[in-house]
Amino acid sequence: MLNSLRKNLIYNSIYQLLVILTPLITSPYISRVLGADGIGTYSYNYTVANYFLVFAMLGVANYGNRSISKARDNKEEYSKTFWSIYFFQITFSLIIIILYFLYFFFLCKTNRLIVLIESLVVMSSIFDVTWLFFGLELFKVTTIRSIIVKLFTVVSLLIFVRNNKDVWIYCLIMSLGILANQILLWPMVVRYVKWSKPTINEILSNLRPNLILFLPVVAISLFVYIDKLMLGIYSTYSELGYFDNADKITSIPMSLITALGTVMLPRMSYIAKKKDKNLENELNEYSMFIAVLMSSAFAFGIMGITKPFVPLFFGKGFTPVGTLLLIMAPKMIFISWANIIRNQYLLPHSRDLSYTISVFIGAIVNLVINILLIPRYGANGAAIGSIITELLITTAQTIMAWKYMEISKFVKNGIPLILIGLVMYIGIVNISFDNLLVTVLLRIISGAVIYIILVLIYTFFFRKKIFNSLLSGKLQV
Repeated sequence: MLNSLRKNLIYNSIYQLLVILTPLITSPYISRVLGADGIGTYSYNYTVANYFLVFAMLGVANYGNRSISKARDNKEEYSKTFWSIYFFQITFSLIIIILYFLYFFFLCKTNRLIVLIESLVVMSSIFDVTWLFFGLELFKVTTIRSIIVKLFTVVSLLIFVRNNKDVWIYCLIMSLGILANQILLWPMVVRYVKWSKPTINEILSNLRPNLILFLPVVAISLFVYIDKLMLGIYSTYSELGYFDNADKITSIPMSLITALGTVMLPRMSYIAKKKDKNLENELNEYSMFIAVLMSSAFAFGIMGITKPFVPLFFGKGFTPVGTLLLIMAPKMIFISWANIIRNQYLLPHSRDLSYTISVFIGAIVNLVINILLIPRYGANGAAIGSIITELLITTAQTIMAWKYMEISKFVKNGIPLILIGLVMYIGIVNISFDNLLVTVLLRIISGAVIYIILVLIYTFFFRKKIFNSLLSGKLQV
């Protein structure tokens, strides 16, 4: 079981590494070609389309993943489950697509070509069955597909986006990539799923659980995307462009960290059904340690290289991104912590209401903070709201899981890692040379050396089993 788990984590990590490398290749080029205003234009209209996509998918991503994982031992059962959920998904997708085109024809006044192109993002909901393969733990299938699409997207961007008038081309390439990513899965569906015609009652039976899981999806979307939407409305596209680039940089390492949660959700759902509490506790402790280990390194590492990195990576016109990164980087620790609690306890154990409440509290607080701060402080106000929201949600979910997970042990194991991250930051922040590239590289190398050595010393003396796990790659907690 643990071997397959490691393979799934490797496959998903490969894809997440590609997610990391893609912006590293394209962002410096796109930032210089389109500028902050062009990036902001794309980000605003994509955000609007993504809201429609969220409503089209409801809570299918998590609900489908969990439902398939619980039935995966029986092909007849999970096939029947798949078709009932998928027909439910199609129904809502078609309704939302119609609403999007009504928005386009009657409400959209500016950037109409871009808004039309973004309809491809909404239409991708018809084909999105990623949850099936995640539920079956077939991460190799989704990884190969995603790598192919990502490579074509990067090449296309570098070839066809040439100046600041090519914002619509940029939007088209990105939207086609999202749509193709979903369509390419379908040839594999017939290999793993048998046809089973669902009844109306079977389709409708998915409504209530989907709506329950949809509420946190909406709430998450509110505080993940409302920042960008409100910046586009109450500030400027340039401020949105700064915020989007800062958010992109913090999201790059988070992709790798959340890969762990993506892999663990179906496995923990399966273990929860089997009621193997000992294995559950072992996986929880190990996962949380790795999540904090990585997020602390990334958070303090980004803070340590921000000053020389921003002008080198984005160009001189994106100086405000540096301040935004200093504000936003610590939230990676909060997100990674909450990700483990959500994907390894709340969702596998169907604690959907607790999850929903915590996220809605955060969404409301984020909305209020944005209303107060964005008109006056622009992107900095959105960044402050973002980190306060993540801290609040993490605290709420931690309290909800306190009696069921070994939270005190997680805290005890995590604090030394955060202190190590702080020591690394202090050790690299003043390294400086006339050449920005040399400065950034030396800070990264020095930070990595400091962090790795201190982590190995700490685990060797105080967490011997974790130390052996880190060296061997085998679970020993």
